[in-house]
Amino acid sequence: MIFRYCLVRWFSFSTLASGSHLFHLVVERPNLGCRTLVYRNFSKIIGGLLRDLGDWVAATRNKCAQLLFSLIVNDEENVTQHLEKVLTGMFRACTDDEKEVVEYVSRVSGAVFVFGEATARWKFLFPSVCCGNVRCVWFFFVTAKIVTI
Repeated sequence: MIFRYCLVRWFSFSTLASGSHLFHLVVERPNLGCRTLVYRNFSKIIGGLLRDLGDWVAATRNKCAQLLFSLIVNDEENVTQHLEKVLTGMFRACTDDEKEVVEYVSRVSGAVFVFGEATARWKFLFPSVCCGNVRCVWFFFVTAKIVTI
């Protein structure tokens, strides 16, 4: 019975987080093999990727932001378990000087807004508001709303 539930969850849009089926109208849903591969290796990739997102070379930061978006789209609702790391990296990258990096980070925030669990998002966003990092939290909500529409 558990195996059947897992198969239905992987193949069906109806079991995804609310609104994610609309997100996949804009971005094509990756195939099952890609989603499985990312699910198994996301925790191994995310640390180095977020470290490179703060690299001094603009091209590296741009590629890392693009890769982060692709990984979150592939990881779907499983991104919730890595939300603290992802949001920390996004907050650092939202103040970047390069327009392309900020654009992809805004797409990442839209994907996190769709796939990340709401209570978990607020748990990590609230301390940022209390610490005075309001600009990045505002950036997260505004860009997430724009990207998901």
